[in-house]
Amino acid sequence: MWTGRVALTLDHVPHIHKLADGIFCGLGFNGRGVAMTTTFGKILAKHCLGEIEDNEFLPISPVKKVPLNQFRGSGITIALTWKRMMDTLQP
Repeated sequence: MWTGRVALTLDHVPHIHKLADGIFCGLGFNGRGVAMTTTFGKILAKHCLGEIEDNEFLPISPVKKVPLNQFRGSGITIALTWKRMMDTLQP
C-alpha cells in the first residue's frame, strides 16, 4: 500500500511560484504528482534557465496564505470523518 502526503490547492491545479531570481518551485499536484512531475520538472528547469518567462497553461503565481490555516488539523479530521461516514452509508 502506498501512503504519503497530498499537496492540495484551492483551485485544484498545480502552481509554479517564483521564490527569487532563477529559483522556482512547483507544488500542489492534488494527488496526481507521480504522473505529472516529470513534465512539470522540465517546465521548471526552463524557467530556471530563463528559456521561458511564463507558461500559458501554468502561469507563475504568487505564494498566498491558506485561509483559516490555523484550523487545518481540525478541518481535516472533520472532513475525513464525514467522508468515511458517507462511504459507509452509500452502497
